Amino acid sequence: MNAKHRFRRFSDRDQEIIELAARYRLLTKEILHRVHFDESEPNAVTKVTQRLCDEQWLRKYPLVYPSQYLVPGKRAAQALGLPLSRTLPLGPQSLPTEFAVLQYATDAHGVGRMTPDELVQLHPWYRDEWLTAIHCLRRNDKTQIIELMRVDLGGPADHVARKCYADIQTRITLPEFERLISESRFRVVVVTATTDKAAAIQLAIQGHLWPAGLRFHFAVVTQLLPLLPRCFDV
Repeated sequence: MNAKHRFRRFSDRDQEIIELAARYRLLTKEILHRVHFDESEPNAVTKVTQRLCDEQWLRKYPLVYPSQYLVPGKRAAQALGLPLSRTLPLGPQSLPTEFAVLQYATDAHGVGRMTPDELVQLHPWYRDEWLTAIHCLRRNDKTQIIELMRVDLGGPADHVARKCYADIQTRITLPEFERLISESRFRVVVVTATTDKAAAIQLAIQGHLWPAGLRFHFAVVTQLLPLLPRCFDV
């Protein structure tokens, strides 16, 4: 049974919302209003998401009071072949990580989060152990750029830099990956909560030796700050 048949009673927008929640692991009403309801009142988002929650297609959990976030519900997990664990609340590290990626991707033009299947289809040589990392695809006029996402969860700047370095060192042994870098079709995106922390991470990254042509991009998502530990260490 294909996805279109499973969602045949829904509007196209309902199906897109459910599939978006599955792709990004979570959604917020604020994001949905911007992406799918930009010409409607915020109350329209509440009505639609409440209906989908009542029908167990979505499930909501508290975010930062009074906001909530949405994940796939039990019926969505069954329809899309997701593990039931995807219907549960996100943990203290996964919540800010998934939230930061959602904000980054939906704020940018031509950027979307990739599923592991999409990544392997585009680059069959990509190893299974790398698929647990979050990747986005940025589409320019003539180029598709793979973005490896690294979200700063409040640790020291050098900790983030070391994580990025380890990410690259495990991949650079493959000539296919080296070719991606040399052709400017791969970059590392670091998401953090403040401009000061972004500058500190950038400085720490300069202390490591990187493959020629590797690019970094720093994105500041201020909405991430309330989800981090109180001690936001630079």
